[in-house]
Amino acid sequence: MFSDRWRELEEEALYIGLDIFDFWRLTPNQFKKYQQAFVRKVNDDQKREDMLNYILGQYIAYGVNSPKNYPYQPFLTEEKISVKEMTDEEMEEKAMRIMNILRGNK
Repeated sequence: MFSDRWRELEEEALYIGLDIFDFWRLTPNQFKKYQQAFVRKVNDDQKREDMLNYILGQYIAYGVNSPKNYPYQPFLTEEKISVKEMTDEEMEEKAMRIMNILRGNK
């Protein structure tokens, strides 16, 4: 019976993030749209995570196999990141500032 099946879908509605009161106000076709959107979101999240894992693997491969060729900036960064050489005095000053912050002295 339809009402029994609709009650069974309550748990799925909660899983996909629907408020229980909103669920009971929906028509079956409206609920189906929520289900489809949720499945699409999960698929998109999985693709994004897979891409990030792939990029991480590239970084690790460069770091382990070819450290001299390790990228100086992220692969997907469009703007160039400038790397400024620090003098010994600048390094010492920066180290002192960091130590003071860690000690609680600002």
